Amino acid sequence: MFIPLRHDRRLHSTPWLTMALIVANVVVFMATTAQIRLSGASNLEREALWLEFPVLKFYLWPAGDGFRWWQLFTAAFLHADFMHLAGNMLFLWIFGGAVEDRLGKIGYLAFYTAGAAAASGLYLATGPDGPMLGASGATTAVSGAFLVLFPQVRIQIVYWFIMIGSFEVPALWMLLGYFLKDAVFFMLDYGQDTSGGTAYAAHIGGFVLGILVASTLLVTKLLAREPQWDLWAMLQHWRRREKFRALAKNNGAPWLGTPAGGLLNANGKGKEAPLTPAILAARELIAKQPDLTQAAQSYAGLLALDPTQVFHEARQADLAGALMQAGRHNESAQAYRLLLAHYPRRADHAKTQLLLALLCQRYLGKPDEAKALLAEALPKLEGAEKAMAEGMLK
Repeated sequence: MFIPLRHDRRLHSTPWLTMALIVANVVVFMATTAQIRLSGASNLEREALWLEFPVLKFYLWPAGDGFRWWQLFTAAFLHADFMHLAGNMLFLWIFGGAVEDRLGKIGYLAFYTAGAAAASGLYLATGPDGPMLGASGATTAVSGAFLVLFPQVRIQIVYWFIMIGSFEVPALWMLLGYFLKDAVFFMLDYGQDTSGGTAYAAHIGGFVLGILVASTLLVTKLLAREPQWDLWAMLQHWRRREKFRALAKNNGAPWLGTPAGGLLNANGKGKEAPLTPAILAARELIAKQPDLTQAAQSYAGLLALDPTQVFHEARQADLAGALMQAGRHNESAQAYRLLLAHYPRRADHAKTQLLLALLCQRYLGKPDEAKALLAEALPKLEGAEKAMAEGMLK
């Protein structure tokens, strides 16, 4: 058994709406559970029982069996049993807060409602034999949006077989795994009587809607980009790496794009920088320079040519530190910014934020940037570093 537990993205606001939706689902479940249990979810002869069990009117019924338009939404607040409710609310809690954080309260509510309706609509389009209930479609819509907005965020998963343990995996792979599982079971169950079973069509409908809505918002720039997180930035970074590999192969320069040479190119704004002969020559010189101090001086010159040039993670950290020790504070700060933007999953990410905040506050006259960095890093710092960050925030 695999159970997602939490993710490592820091929220910028309290997810009040997600919590309200969870409370609403729990309250409705407590108010209707007796009726749902007594009516028997697998029994298709419902209309004669509507007066005895009013909750049946709020199931999503196939056309001809008592369908009403508002059932597209009301069914998303009903659950067959406690495990059904717990599974849906767990996914809503884990992924809903971050999506709410990005879309805002009103946008998130509209999106959640649309996800429920889209999931219900696709379920009806597949010609079901029985009614449906559950928030699965809405929660999978939230999961689909999370995949697009935060594919590289790490999800902690608890497993329970012979022993209990946990591991972390990027959201992209975890959520794609769940989607593929639903797609396979949908194809296996298609055309069979699935009343009382799992509505895989609703899961697929919600997930696809979430991906489409989030992608559209990013592409049209209706939603601000987070270049270090979203799916499009991830794809652009992959494309840049492939371009450098091809360029290295064609130019006979194996040091480009390899961990040994420590070179990667990237642009914080998501646009590819032109690889002029001067830039290529500077990168090769820095990659092959054994003296870190001299390499850092060369890197300062490279940043003057193109402030978006970034190296392999370890090399970039070394160059940033050497520039700081040499008193090249502007160049060091830019090197640390690139390190944070392109390697957000580094083990000492928070410590790097602290170093950059120190540069901004003491040497560059940028207290606002320093404050934002410290606020984000503080929960992950410990000991003397945490005390330093708290002192700088005073």
